[in-house]
Amino acid sequence: MAFQYEYAVVSQIPRSFEEFLMSPDANVPGKKGGKFNYEEACNEREKFVEALRQNGVDVLEMEADERHPECVKVDDTAVIINGTALMCNPYRCHRQGEVEYI
Repeated sequence: MAFQYEYAVVSQIPRSFEEFLMSPDANVPGKKGGKFNYEEACNEREKFVEALRQNGVDVLEMEADERHPECVKVDDTAVIINGTALMCNPYRCHRQGEVEYI
């Protein structure tokens, strides 16, 4: 029997994410020389959310938090299994506020 996800938590993409990608704090594969297109990223995110829903996943969408550009990576701050949430303690100081956001 294959594993079936029932729920997903996703965040909208904050505009501040683009500026963050250019900062020294960003640890993003392929960062150098790459361009970030906000509208394209939002379109890809919408396709991702729609694919989840088409596969029967109940999606909880969080608003973008401009104070925390990496809020798009919700899997770094919380893991939820069988109704129990494990709230993580992000290593990098600039991500500490994301736990409260989630």
